[in-house]
Amino acid sequence: MKPQKPVAWEDTITNIQARILESLAHYKFLSLSQLLQIGVGTTQYKYLHKQIASLRDRQTALVQKKSFVLMQPTHSGSQKAVRAEDMYYLTKAGKKALLDDLYYPLDKELRLPLGQNISQKDYIHRKCTISFQIYLDQWAKQEGYEIPFFHTYFDKVGNNRIAKNLRAKTKITLEGEDYFIPDAAFKIKGNNLDKFFLFEMYNGRDTGRTLYQLHKHALALTKKYTHASYQLDPSKSYTTILVFRFDGLKNAFIKRVKEQGNTFAAIQKFFICKSMDELEQGDFSLNWTTLLGEQVQLF
Repeated sequence: MKPQKPVAWEDTITNIQARILESLAHYKFLSLSQLLQIGVGTTQYKYLHKQIASLRDRQTALVQKKSFVLMQPTHSGSQKAVRAEDMYYLTKAGKKALLDDLYYPLDKELRLPLGQNISQKDYIHRKCTISFQIYLDQWAKQEGYEIPFFHTYFDKVGNNRIAKNLRAKTKITLEGEDYFIPDAAFKIKGNNLDKFFLFEMYNGRDTGRTLYQLHKHALALTKKYTHASYQLDPSKSYTTILVFRFDGLKNAFIKRVKEQGNTFAAIQKFFICKSMDELEQGDFSLNWTTLLGEQVQLF
């Protein structure tokens, strides 16, 4: 058997690696391109890969990864398998290193996956949800705001071993046994602002499904079910953010809403839309679109 190759920085944690671990504790899952977007101390993809490979390949791994192969359409109409970016996450040893060696604040949320299950189908959706959080965090830091919490649909509370009550952290109970699970819930504080938001990420072309979910959001808003779930002041409104992977998906959805007549007219100002392209290219707080196509700011 060939001797195992030595792992670079086996017995230490570099400054870049410390930032990688802290970022994974905050976002739970990250790709290399997202780590570059966050800024962990290098702009070089290959060097970043070398740093994270050290965390993964040492005798006691501090991070692990999940690999994905996605099916993409070709010009001929067939489909081909394409390797997607790996998603990295903390191990229990990585959590211990953060707390014991890097003095990660005990009062700060440390997001460790309960399992490693990320379905192929959920890959793009989850990655886009995390990218939105990165854009939000970067804007908030630049403008002097705080994000006290950012809960996602892949964050869980409860347990299945004893209480059998494991559920998504963002679950909102409606009438009877009905419920829905927004992709994220968060709050923005600072500069005399304390505002709650729900978030949905849409990747597909099924505007009918999106419209169906919009009805649930409207019910949760008008009947105060979200207020009850998150203990919000019932006299205050909140905003639901709808982000679409492409401009065309956003425009098709707004067109579909307009075709509903006045169905959503009374609540349209509480829902704002953007595409991922618009988030990447513009100011986070500007040029949002209401359900009926009006241009507004974030708040």
